[in-house]
Amino acid sequence: MARSSRMARVGIGVAALCLGIACFGCQGSATMDPSIEAMVETAVQNAGINTEDVAAVVGGRIITQEQVDRAIQFEREHNHLTNDKAWRDYLESADLTEWDVRAAILKRLIDDQLIELVADDLDIEVTDAEVQAYVAPLENRYPSRQSFLDALEASGYSEEEYLGSVRRSMLWDAVREAVVPVPEPTDEQVREYAIVVAPTLVGRRSSHILFSSSDYAKAQEALEKLKNGADFEELVAEYSIETGSPDGDQGWDCLDTFVGPYQSALDKLEPGEFSDIVRTRFGYHIILCTDEYTAPLDANGQVDIDAIPDTLMAVIFQAMERSIETQMATEFMAFLEEDTPIAVFDEHGVQVPNNEIGLGVENVRASDAEPTVTDVQVQEEPGKDPALIVDEDVHRPTANGVL
Repeated sequence: MARSSRMARVGIGVAALCLGIACFGCQGSATMDPSIEAMVETAVQNAGINTEDVAAVVGGRIITQEQVDRAIQFEREHNHLTNDKAWRDYLESADLTEWDVRAAILKRLIDDQLIELVADDLDIEVTDAEVQAYVAPLENRYPSRQSFLDALEASGYSEEEYLGSVRRSMLWDAVREAVVPVPEPTDEQVREYAIVVAPTLVGRRSSHILFSSSDYAKAQEALEKLKNGADFEELVAEYSIETGSPDGDQGWDCLDTFVGPYQSALDKLEPGEFSDIVRTRFGYHIILCTDEYTAPLDANGQVDIDAIPDTLMAVIFQAMERSIETQMATEFMAFLEEDTPIAVFDEHGVQVPNNEIGLGVENVRASDAEPTVTDVQVQEEPGKDPALIVDEDVHRPTANGVL
């Protein structure tokens, strides 16, 4: 991704990203601010479309009603709500109207355009090759390209839509990296955060020896050696087929999601105990519980921060950094929404107030609330079902959580 040397930062040189005047006409097209009206007329003329086909104009860029309609249809298909009755029932159960959904999706599309504008201003680009490089490790987890495409289809994606969503996600990440400074929380802030988070991180740490699904005899052989006092790490080096963790360490179960049989076996172990042979879709495992964590309390019943394992404390620190970074990013998005000339129209072509769809409000973008490959690392063994990769490990465009 090419980056300009003009790296704007939140609160530092942010005026360089002002993309237009901050005045909006919010009382219908008859009283539209003249500068906004001129922007809309110019954009419509340049695009050669009818004004009633416009859902929004963002800094001169048009979002069409058709784009919004397609995005709504995608959400309905993805959530298996194509049947009109199912759709009405969903809206009623969620206490939503058609406009609520349309407005949320429209806001997301507007935010995407704002990110594109900032990326252009900062000379940030995501190439097709970069998108393919990002997707390749996920695709390689499937036995064939066709099975990967089948998984996309099952999740409501065409390949083009999926690659487009990945590109938008990567572009937003690059813009965030450019405009949001690295958080520098103080020791006191970290301690206060840890006091809140530490009690929720209850779990076990484990290592395992992994055998292929055709090597049950080897698993039995290793288990007998273990029962006779052999060193676990030496057996990992001798037998395990996993390449991702040479010493077999799988980390804490409170931080990662393990397949059911693995987690069930681990739940029964105390530190220092090992399991019998456990079968999962990845093969056979022998699991060793290496540690257990519950929030340590001091004499006054308060969380003892100094007793939290360093590995968990590092995770707590990273979580706090991400939380601060996300807040700064959402503040920046709210600034862009306020500072960029934007005109918004309902499905009938009537202009609506920008704040009616949440523009300028510091609420988290849907993509910030969803895990990505960089936020939640997919483990090779044990780990998440590859069928979940599309939904859980890549930003998926949603209606800001409406659906």
